[in-house]
Amino acid sequence: MNRKTTLLLIAVILLGGIVYWLSKEPGKQGRQKYDYEFHIEDTASIGRILIRDKVPHEVNLVRTDEGWKIDGEKLARQKAAQLLVTTFHKMRLKNFVAESMKPTVLNRLATYGIEVQVFDRNDKVLRHFYVGTPTMDEMGSYMMNKGGDAPYAVFIPGFNGNLSTRFFADPILWRDRTIWGYDNLNIRTVRVRYANNPLNSFELNRLENNDYTLTRLADNEVFKADTIQSALYMALFSRLQYEGAIVETDKIWQKQDSLKSTMPAFDIYVENKNGEGKTLTLYRIKAPEDTEDLYGEDLEFDPNRYHAFITPNNPDEKEMFVLAQNYALRNVFTDIASLVRNF
Repeated sequence: MNRKTTLLLIAVILLGGIVYWLSKEPGKQGRQKYDYEFHIEDTASIGRILIRDKVPHEVNLVRTDEGWKIDGEKLARQKAAQLLVTTFHKMRLKNFVAESMKPTVLNRLATYGIEVQVFDRNDKVLRHFYVGTPTMDEMGSYMMNKGGDAPYAVFIPGFNGNLSTRFFADPILWRDRTIWGYDNLNIRTVRVRYANNPLNSFELNRLENNDYTLTRLADNEVFKADTIQSALYMALFSRLQYEGAIVETDKIWQKQDSLKSTMPAFDIYVENKNGEGKTLTLYRIKAPEDTEDLYGEDLEFDPNRYHAFITPNNPDEKEMFVLAQNYALRNVFTDIASLVRNF
């Protein structure tokens, strides 16, 4: 054996020894790739996502031909669902958790951890793991696979932020934010009441011949409605959305009864041809002290948002407590004159 071959053999032996020593390093013995693999390469294969928290909340997101739905029935927020799917595809191991940190991370996983199960289209489990709190630098989140040996820091390369906020289990927060969602050609009645301007409160009805009638609610006087303006106005309600759901952890949640005992600023009722309808009741929000408008005048109420209730006329559906945005509603707050036929 020549000198060159001998040196090569020694190098191979040394390298093998290093690899063996690393495999025996405390905390990493017996570690397999599955333990720290969380991403899903083929996200098109995902058929269902189940998320549970400690509250307990549980949401079952099902992929359908019409998009992601909660329990396969109510439409979910498509952008939020797609963000979750993208997260599955992009997230990677950031680093191992130091031995000294493991007890803290495991304790937080046990206390706050969110369970996530991902199934393929045949309902076979693709991933089953737990999402914990953000990492110390807020650039990732701690996660642990079901049956895994340890928690790991997981991140999305190039993304500055943690991933924990993307995994939430409250079905209310997953619901599509469209208030009515009726096809505009299927809307039969729109009724708008203004607390501070009752003479402008009205009810607009679509007739069988697709003509419209307009009734002033203050005195029940009926006007001939402009067909084009009425059709355009009704179309607004098919896409109208609220800003966000109010849940039990929000401070205002406990004040619902006192809020309902006050005079609402507006209420809007929309009904489709099948008799299904919902009422959006809006309450003004007190502005913080010393809030001023553009002219330096004190503002009593927040000019941008309302607390609101969405109340279905179907007793089997639950009322929702939400935050509504003035910007989204600005075109809905019209007056009778804009809908009356002028000839």
